[in-house]
Amino acid sequence: MKSLLPLLSVIILSCWGSSCEQVKQKFTDPKPPEGAQADNLPTTDNSKSADSDERVDPPQNIIGHYLYCAVEKEPTEGNAEALVGCRLGKSEAQRTPAALLGSSYHFSPGNVPVNRVVAYSKDLAQDKRYDALFVFVGPTPQLVLEGARGTLIKVRIKDSKATGGDVLVGSTFGDAERSPSSFPEASSTDYAQARNEIMTEAQKSGAPLPTP
Repeated sequence: MKSLLPLLSVIILSCWGSSCEQVKQKFTDPKPPEGAQADNLPTTDNSKSADSDERVDPPQNIIGHYLYCAVEKEPTEGNAEALVGCRLGKSEAQRTPAALLGSSYHFSPGNVPVNRVVAYSKDLAQDKRYDALFVFVGPTPQLVLEGARGTLIKVRIKDSKATGGDVLVGSTFGDAERSPSSFPEASSTDYAQARNEIMTEAQKSGAPLPTP
């Protein structure tokens, strides 16, 4: 069984100065033993300078939560597209809706590490099972799953405290992946319809579409 990774690895997009050294130190701390509490693990992005509104230390209401994802629809030879749902929680069976962790939130994919595989996402405000849905599309089912599992799932949570700072946390889908049966809640969203909305919005926004 894969070990649980807290929310999660520090996402170093860019950094500089003393704040950069602080993040590097946290990022290289040894992994805790299986079952260890996540409270002291690094969870935020420090991609901006120290006086930025990007928080280095996560608010207490986010500490101890994990990212969990599952493939809701597997890619096939006839349709090389994977539908992935992601959620936050203290365990696989104990979900905490992202809306309860801050005043707002947004899930998004990082760069897909496999050529010709692209990813799109949509936050699900009212779904009982997931906080967000992702669509991965590519030339073959194998490449789609390889690209999906190597992609960083980023979660930006706006702190509900007076500071109004943002917290950026995340993990690769491969590290966060679980079986859909791990989650006890039934879906309350038509994922096929949500998928169509994601693709329609991608076309309208001019997002890159998969090449044959």
